Amino acid sequence: MDEYLSNLIARISTVEERFKEPGFDGARTVIDGKFNVSGYDSSKTVSWQACREAEKMANKEYVDPLINFINTEKDKQKRRAAYFVLGQIAKNSKETKAVVYLIERLGIETDRYILGSLLDLINWTDKPKEVDLDNIIKLIGHKNAIVSSSAIRALRNSNNEKVEDLLIHLLNTSEDPYVLTCVNATLNNMGTPKAIPYIEKNLKSRKVDLKISAEMAIEQIQKRSGTVN
Repeated sequence: MDEYLSNLIARISTVEERFKEPGFDGARTVIDGKFNVSGYDSSKTVSWQACREAEKMANKEYVDPLINFINTEKDKQKRRAAYFVLGQIAKNSKETKAVVYLIERLGIETDRYILGSLLDLINWTDKPKEVDLDNIIKLIGHKNAIVSSSAIRALRNSNNEKVEDLLIHLLNTSEDPYVLTCVNATLNNMGTPKAIPYIEKNLKSRKVDLKISAEMAIEQIQKRSGTVN
């Protein structure tokens, strides 16, 4: 693999002992499309700097080398780092091949932290109508609540009627305020007026986050469709 990519992945994977705080458990997540390393003053780490570097990448020529690396790499942290780089390229370049690969890997990875990170990366990518989203949809039923909610959010930026129908079904059947809030947030991004009557049910919720998410989703759908009251 390209020397620069190898070095970047190594830097993202770096754990710097001098920045550890009591109680650090080594957990890493993706928050708002960015790598977050718990237990660190992250702005001072090599890993943090490397992640900020990766966030600017849009090099389509790196897609195949990254895929080849991930396919053979046994180390979880290095795979996660490579996923992060590939996810940034997919987001910035709108490279569908990279998005399809990340979604395919959801059917291969089993670690809940890696699944959550992958879903959070996929969240920020464009998913054209022809992209198969079944691996994302399957994870909505995952026993881990973080993975499940991340799967709902990962359906953002998609153009698929099947997805909207699924989200409407969740609005009709789920009683979990957090799940409903995640659904509203996703429909905020890609829903059509068809979803509004189902979202409206949450406008009377006593849960502030749920109510606000419903209001915002309806507003954005109306703006997109040109039906603002």
